Amino acid sequence: SESSTDFSASDVTVTGGTLSNFTGSGSYYTATFTPNADSLSNGVISVASGAFSDASGNQNADGSDTNNTLSLGVDTGLPTITVSANKTALKAGDTATISFTLSEASTDFGASDVTATGGTLSNFQGSGTDYTATFTPNAGSTTNSVVSVASSTFSDGAGNFNTDGAEANNSVSMTTDTLLPTIAITSDKTGLKAGEVANITFTLSEAATDFKETDVNVTGGTLSNFAGSGKNYTAVFTPTAGVAANGSISVDTNAFSDAAGNFNKDGSDANNTVSITADTAVPTIAISSDKTALKAGD
Repeated sequence: SESSTDFSASDVTVTGGTLSNFTGSGSYYTATFTPNADSLSNGVISVASGAFSDASGNQNADGSDTNNTLSLGVDTGLPTITVSANKTALKAGDTATISFTLSEASTDFGASDVTATGGTLSNFQGSGTDYTATFTPNAGSTTNSVVSVASSTFSDGAGNFNTDGAEANNSVSMTTDTLLPTIAITSDKTGLKAGEVANITFTLSEAATDFKETDVNVTGGTLSNFAGSGKNYTAVFTPTAGVAANGSISVDTNAFSDAAGNFNKDGSDANNTVSITADTAVPTIAISSDKTALKAGD
């Protein structure tokens, strides 16, 4: 209210932040208040009684007046996010529910703020601090799926943007295998006669632990000596005796699975069946005569 020559920055009490750039003279002074980082506590700037004096040496005595104190609402706490999934591994036909948990309520967090690789995000919903979405992995893929949220994608009520994009819990990774296994069947012979057998080879595109002899369909003969593991198996085909009928060896859809639990879906593929021409009917002969008795000259 009067000019002072002894009013300085040290006369000002500051909580919840710091004062800088103090300048001025006479009856007018200014300063810059910087709130503490990551704080929700109000900033308070005040001047107590007896802090400064006028030209006559009278000291101020208004420390308890309301206009001697300024209170500023402060929110410098940066919002964060945690991304999680209800599954750690995905196979063909699977989806995962992704949860997004924010440290503070946000009104501008949306599906476009989420980065999804190895698949697509759908059914995004939620509000405030809790959101969910459905992740569907790409078909025919063995590339891990990742869902993440980068820095500066959403803000809290005060307008602070998240800066935690590099943190581990801002991203979730799921082992993915949606590649369906297949099988190719071959024979070392295309035709069989009586007494012959054919060596049958089964080559899988991926290792399986549940492929067995009972998964093989056989017509026109029998299968024996089934052996193998992983991706490679063999067996011996013996055609039915005494017939002239083709032999067939095939494997249906859903007969075996890979390590991720994906079942084969290639039962109708041409290389899932091998056909072998077979004729094991042994020829016979019949002898006849036009006479049953003969005399001289006959």
